[in-house]
Amino acid sequence: PWSPFASVSSASQALPRSPSGYSSISFADDFLDSSLPGSVEFSSSTSPFPRFLREVAASPCFSPRSSERQALLENLDELPLMDTPLEQYMRMCYKVRARPRPLPFITGHSPKLHAAGQHLVDKDLACITALVKEVEYIEEVDLSGNEKLTDKALVPLLRECADSRCSVQQLNLSECSSLGQATIKLLTQLLSQQGLSLLTHFDLSSVPVSIQCVQPLLKALGRHPSITNLRLADVGMGRLGRCGKTCITNLFHSDVIESLDLGWNAFDTAAFAQLGRCLSTASS
Repeated sequence: PWSPFASVSSASQALPRSPSGYSSISFADDFLDSSLPGSVEFSSSTSPFPRFLREVAASPCFSPRSSERQALLENLDELPLMDTPLEQYMRMCYKVRARPRPLPFITGHSPKLHAAGQHLVDKDLACITALVKEVEYIEEVDLSGNEKLTDKALVPLLRECADSRCSVQQLNLSECSSLGQATIKLLTQLLSQQGLSLLTHFDLSSVPVSIQCVQPLLKALGRHPSITNLRLADVGMGRLGRCGKTCITNLFHSDVIESLDLGWNAFDTAAFAQLGRCLSTASS
């Protein structure tokens, strides 16, 4: 019978555990078809089933075809109780009227949050943050190319990623051009206080960083114990003027960086000279 979750057949069927700490569920194609007309109404006389399923099915994000409504209502009682992370995600989607997205991290098939170029807005990321609060492990976070994300949504997510339950090894925020000082200051704080102690890859390319934030950020990156791949292309380091030389020196305090991208930063002569000296020292 038709079900909003393609991998669920009956309440007695056990769901496999995923690396991210909750049951794996595959969304049916109809779940994300925003063109489907109508909505679903429920009667309180039906047998109990998870309340969030009522909310999801009644939300604008989930509108089955009229011919399938009866099948949906008849089979909801057979669905097993959902685990907390996915439940929290679906509740938040309903609350903020966001369209659920079947990313492997969200469905429980991967511990890697890969959402590059997904045109996410703040309410989308708020829903993902609600899920992140409940998972046990996050290996990678890639939000690159989502230029509409702002501090309002990213700051709460980064706080959760720095939680002791999480083990983020790669963080990619490149081309998230709407990020502001709040996000950069939080990143600086987390990097300085070992809130992201297992981070090995960090990409902030094409994110404008204010003059006040560049020097503390580079200092924190230079002292981080595990970042080996660092990309800071086109972040505005060329605007530092006299401070450019000092910032580059602070960055090269690290003895673990293996790959460094500083392209499209308009350094002056003194900064380039210092960069050459640091590279020469590092290579020797």
